[in-house]
Amino acid sequence: MPKKRTNPTKPMPLRQRAEAAVRASRTDVARMSPKEKQRLVHELQVHQIELEIQNEELRRAQGELAQSRDRFNHLYDFAPVGYVTLAPDGTVLEANLTLTTMLGVERTKLVGGKFTRFVSRDAQDTLYLHQHAVLGSDVKQACDLRLRRADGKSFAARMETIGIRDAVSAACHYRSAIIDTTERNRAEQALRENEERLRLAVDGAGMGTWDVELKTGATVWNRRHYQIMGYEPNNSPPNWDMWRSRIHPDDLDRVMKARKSALETKGLYNPEHRIVRADNGEIRWLAPFARYIYNEAGAAIRFAGVDFDITESKHAEQALRDSEERFRSTFENVAVGIAHVAPDGRWLRVNDKFCQIVGYRREQLLAKTFQDITHADDVSANLALLRRALVGEIETYAMEKRYIRSDGSAVWVNLTTSLVREAQTQAPLYFISVVENISKRKRAEDQLLGLAEDLERQVAARTAELMASQEQLRALAERAHELQENERAQLARELHDEFGAAFTALKVDLHWIMARFPKSVGGVEEKARVMSELIDNSVEAVRRTASLLRPRLLDDFGLVAAIEWQTAEFQRRTGIQCVTRLAEDVDLDRAMSTALYRLLQETLTNVARHAKATKVHVGLQIDGGKVLLDVQDNGIGFDPEAAMNDRSFGLIGMQERAYAFGGHVRFESRPLHGATVIVEIPLARKA
Repeated sequence: MPKKRTNPTKPMPLRQRAEAAVRASRTDVARMSPKEKQRLVHELQVHQIELEIQNEELRRAQGELAQSRDRFNHLYDFAPVGYVTLAPDGTVLEANLTLTTMLGVERTKLVGGKFTRFVSRDAQDTLYLHQHAVLGSDVKQACDLRLRRADGKSFAARMETIGIRDAVSAACHYRSAIIDTTERNRAEQALRENEERLRLAVDGAGMGTWDVELKTGATVWNRRHYQIMGYEPNNSPPNWDMWRSRIHPDDLDRVMKARKSALETKGLYNPEHRIVRADNGEIRWLAPFARYIYNEAGAAIRFAGVDFDITESKHAEQALRDSEERFRSTFENVAVGIAHVAPDGRWLRVNDKFCQIVGYRREQLLAKTFQDITHADDVSANLALLRRALVGEIETYAMEKRYIRSDGSAVWVNLTTSLVREAQTQAPLYFISVVENISKRKRAEDQLLGLAEDLERQVAARTAELMASQEQLRALAERAHELQENERAQLARELHDEFGAAFTALKVDLHWIMARFPKSVGGVEEKARVMSELIDNSVEAVRRTASLLRPRLLDDFGLVAAIEWQTAEFQRRTGIQCVTRLAEDVDLDRAMSTALYRLLQETLTNVARHAKATKVHVGLQIDGGKVLLDVQDNGIGFDPEAAMNDRSFGLIGMQERAYAFGGHVRFESRPLHGATVIVEIPLARKA
């Protein structure tokens, strides 16, 4: 074995002590016999070998210790939590790499500095109280606080600390483990949120939850389950008997068998059943979903689940069954034909009435399409409506069409069809067609059509007769007006010529007599003056009467001059102000001028009698090949429709006078807002 090499310039203290011991014992060795010396040398050699072996074991132990120290350092530095040792004043004495990573700082900058610079401001008091608690306790202390990284970002952490007393100074060092709880806090928050969502879902779904510990019978219900069963939550804790007593007697045996089966098969317990509420005796339907929970040995230890109150659903199911039954009854017994038709025209379902209408058996129809039995002349129209419904242009359609019965005869029907679509995708499912046999009605319509055509021919003939009669009456009326105007003109001339000449001669004779009558006769002169005034008044009356019968201005100077004279005379007689808007170049024939003048006279007469007006506007113009006469007053107005319904002959006469010239009269008025009369006559008649 090689000897251990030593440095001769630097003797080890152990070697020095050994050499000193040898020197002290040399006298003893000198006195030894050769045999003793030989034995001594042998023992020294053995001892040397023992020392070398011990030295080798010591070096191996030192290596293992170094490896263990390295392993510890690695475990210390790369532990999943941060480790730090703090002096009593808060100086960092030791820290592992995990903590430096948490704080985002190098170890050299962390060790020797104050730990409080990495503690958030609002957590300083928490750290102080935590360290104070460590000083007063021999057990581990923990606190939650926020630490601040070197970059200023903060994170949540948990600090667990024990106090280490220094053997010399008795000062307390703090050895702490620091855990970043950010993810844990997030997980806990997510868990709380999930639990809250689950609770809201359970409450929102109206689920009653329950959990039974089988060994002790301890039972837990949520508030909803108490409500379902009809109990008050605060009265007494739930138990097996409370649950069992609420099961409907008719369902109890089935429920117990289902529970036993779930226990034996480790399956689901879900028998729908009825309960009788404890508070009001109401019968409710429940749908339970539960399982037995087993321990590692396979023994059932708990029975937990939820109850859904499905009473409304059960009622809805019953109502649906009733509705379906009513639908089937209605479908089969309704007085019209009903059919379900696929989008491609196949018959899917038909009732007996439809079979009667088309003369086919049900199984025959289900093997055909509607196109197969539709009259050839009606197929294209039917398909066009069907396509519009399929693309969404229309929701329903109706048409009258013909089916060809099984015996070859045609039957007229009134078809009303609507499309049923799938609720989610809106894909077409089938058509519902309601078919009514209208053959009798069609035959009646054909008969009525023949009668109507005969009646129309008779009406047309009678109308032609009436039109001809009306035209004759209008021609007669026009002729009567013409004759009347001629007679008025003749009478006006005779009044003016005969009576005018006679009164003039009387006045001349009166002046001749007075010139020769003695003035000495009293009262004669006054009487002569009165007679002269009477003659003048008579002359004026004759002139006015002649003008009313036929104004000379109309014949001598035309319609415009006659209107100006008529409005002035109207204003003088009635005191109603007249404002005229008259075209200058109005050249009309005698008949049309007379008609317009008489219409103006009739209108002004109505204003004076009924309007209670203070002002009248009269207009005359030529516009677009027609002559327009309008008279507007500011009087009390009237209801033209009511006046015509009352068969006002004055208004009717005005319309007829205009009709005779191919024109018309329009009355515009409403109560309290004046009235306007508009006459339009085409000029084409002028020729």
